[in-house]
Amino acid sequence: ALGAGTQTDLRVVTVKKGGTLEGALRSAGAGRDETNGAVRALSALFNPKLLQPGQAIEVRFITESGKKRLWSVRLKQSSTKGVAAVAEIAGTFFARSYKPQDNGDLRLPGPLDVGNGEIVSRTLEVKRGQTLMEVAVQLGANRIEADKAIKALSRLFNPRRLQNGQKITATFGENMRLLGLAVAVGKSDEADEVAALLFDGEVFEPLR
Repeated sequence: ALGAGTQTDLRVVTVKKGGTLEGALRSAGAGRDETNGAVRALSALFNPKLLQPGQAIEVRFITESGKKRLWSVRLKQSSTKGVAAVAEIAGTFFARSYKPQDNGDLRLPGPLDVGNGEIVSRTLEVKRGQTLMEVAVQLGANRIEADKAIKALSRLFNPRRLQNGQKITATFGENMRLLGLAVAVGKSDEADEVAALLFDGEVFEPLR
């Protein structure tokens, strides 16, 4: 949820002949890291190489506490469908399909959309010998939800390979319901994340 006083800025970029998705986002004012994050997310649903000249891309920014950042990217594919990338937590982008007839509200349907409820993220570093379940519970997750998230995560990452100092992030919605569990993998200065996210309030799905 966006906080009170948050400013938004919507820009529409038209793809030029030979243009790329990265180039379009950068020309709209997005930074390199957030551009890469949004493109990676969108690539799960759409091949950026299929961009056509003249396609319009909606790029939305938010400014909080004087800091401007990329919030969402919408790309209309046809009159009935489109793809979008939304920055939900810690600059991490999640891709979802949407219907172009939806209004321009920032609340795109996303895995972490909990209405007007507050979203809280917590991060801990793994201590030697700890399991992913132990860290998830320490972060505030209940064991039933954590077990479901870990089973989804295990499709992308072996939980038994946790290493000392690895960062785990848990995201919670209303009543501390677990909405997402993410594990940073790789070198600390260029770590990627694998995550299990709650979709439609029912099942956890893995995302890299």
